[in-house]
Amino acid sequence: KIKLTLLYAKVLFTEGSVKKASQLLAAINADKNTPTAYWNMLGKAYINLGEFQQADKHFKTWLEFQPNNKAAMLSHLVMLDGKGDFKEALTLTTAALEKKNDDVQVQLLHTHFLMVTQSFDLAQQSYKTLPEKVKELPFARGLKGQLQINAKQYQLALPNMNEAYQAQTNARNSRLLFLCLTRLQKKTQALSFLTQHVNKHEKDIASLMLLASVQLQGNVEEAIKTYEKALIVKADNFIALNNLAYLSFENKRLEKAEGYARRALELKPQQADVLDTLGQILIAKKKYEQALSFLTKAVSDTNVKEEIYLNYIEALLLNNKIVIAKRKIGQREFKLQASIDKLELLKNQYDL
Repeated sequence: KIKLTLLYAKVLFTEGSVKKASQLLAAINADKNTPTAYWNMLGKAYINLGEFQQADKHFKTWLEFQPNNKAAMLSHLVMLDGKGDFKEALTLTTAALEKKNDDVQVQLLHTHFLMVTQSFDLAQQSYKTLPEKVKELPFARGLKGQLQINAKQYQLALPNMNEAYQAQTNARNSRLLFLCLTRLQKKTQALSFLTQHVNKHEKDIASLMLLASVQLQGNVEEAIKTYEKALIVKADNFIALNNLAYLSFENKRLEKAEGYARRALELKPQQADVLDTLGQILIAKKKYEQALSFLTKAVSDTNVKEEIYLNYIEALLLNNKIVIAKRKIGQREFKLQASIDKLELLKNQYDL
């Protein structure tokens, strides 16, 4: 019966009915004797559907049922890598190599996890133990490239990272290749590469955010467009929302700016920078009472930036709370020249 179910699920998968296939497979009461084909297919279905929590739980269950199944371990390691649980992954690869120290696949992944946990000396030692033929594989070339990047040997790293990227065009490889090009002062080429990567991989949120941060340095309008694309991929992207709120405010697009700021605050209600941005937007819209409300929350942290504290002082003055403003000025020492200059302007403007 299970063979027929797997065959039907495979047909559904091939026809693009992935959801139906996943539902069909999920109805199976799996145990330690359930064939590998079931685990692989259902896991793949969850990933295709973007149900990563389900996929993670699924592969973990598989490994619990079949702890000696290499495919189960590798699938679980891939999920751990995607989640950023590198230390847990490293624990798994370490245990596996203690049982069988000549498993090349596990050796490669072990070296990778040492690398991403910043254990470069151990990663170097692990890389050296790889067979010479294995070192020619694109994944291994990428490992070598990362070691070279860590040693600041960017020229040597470049062809290795390019090989790794051509084989696997993921966010990590694109970031490392971009880094190589940038450190070699090939900034135009680096920007062109990253832009092309993002155009081909529109859902690569990490690369979108990297591109936007680069564009901020020279082309704000393009950065805004890229952050907006990032929000299409992930609507609750706090950094994108926060930056769009500020950039829209700077460009006098107050309605858009307020919308972005309020969405960002829904995610982090106590974040001082967003509270400050929203306060400034509301001041620009002459909604002084609302602005003061948000800026008061922003300065509840005693370590708040001088700039934000001065925006709070300004909001008090705009609301004619002169006595409170004077008292608050006396409670804070300003060290930055920009802050001292702005305070003098406020004092002169309001005859303090």
